[in-house]
Amino acid sequence: MPNSDQPTGASSKAPFGRPSERISNSLRKTWTAIMSQVNTPAAEENGTPSVKTSAKASLEDYFAKIDVGPVPPKSDPPSGDGEADTEGAASDPPVNPFEPSIYSGKAVPVGGGEVLDVPIPVTIADSVVEYEVTTQKYDIGFGVYAERMEEEMVVKETSRIQSHTNPVKGKFLVQTVPCMLVFAFDNSYSWMREKRITYTITVTPPSEDKHKENRRKLATKGLEEVLEDLGRSEAGHAESVQRREELDLEIRALQAKVEEKLGDLEQVVRDEETFERRINLSKLLRDGLECRLEGDFEDEEAGKFKGWW
Repeated sequence: MPNSDQPTGASSKAPFGRPSERISNSLRKTWTAIMSQVNTPAAEENGTPSVKTSAKASLEDYFAKIDVGPVPPKSDPPSGDGEADTEGAASDPPVNPFEPSIYSGKAVPVGGGEVLDVPIPVTIADSVVEYEVTTQKYDIGFGVYAERMEEEMVVKETSRIQSHTNPVKGKFLVQTVPCMLVFAFDNSYSWMREKRITYTITVTPPSEDKHKENRRKLATKGLEEVLEDLGRSEAGHAESVQRREELDLEIRALQAKVEEKLGDLEQVVRDEETFERRINLSKLLRDGLECRLEGDFEDEEAGKFKGWW
């Protein structure tokens, strides 16, 4: 292949890594900053996070998902670790969150053996992401990944693309937000040759009307689920009330029976003590009588009764 810098005799497949395996500190700082903007907890008037009970927090989390609105990024995402031309600087995020955000770089260098990761934040659900990539003279490894906190999803596995012959284009939908898209330009398989890439990435959120429609769909679906759960809960509650009343009657009957049995038990205990006393007395009488029958009467001596004459 005349415009590929694959060394002679080397394998046609390069061991491309994922962004999570090499993500730079600067990229992680950018990701943390974006997430802190989106996930900042509610604050009191003094600016400190409010303290909520678990039940209240759960309700607020639930309605936050229903009321989700557009959250445009507050700062420009970097255009990569390499330096881009002046024309290649990332464009400012639009004031209107429903307008497309366009990020581009022109003739951005990717050194031999290096990888350029371009992070793009997406904070509005159902945004459409489109990209176009070209390179000068040579091919390059290219992949797209979605980072969500500690989770990484593969949008497009890194593979070598012939972007020097024709622009490589793609389009996909982002439904779960917030997330950080990482566009990876991998030149790790090229030992000596620098590549220059030109890219345009467009993030188009749904229209305001579509956003309102989606939010109402969420609310409608949520209401259906809540009403269904409410019906089950009310039926379960009625059954629980009936069962509680039945158990209460059974317990009262058992308590009366227990009180009756306690009276019987007291009488049995008294009888037991009486019989124990009689047993002890009978044993004493038995022992005394047996001794006398064996000839141990104290007033008998040589066949004469003492004191009789």
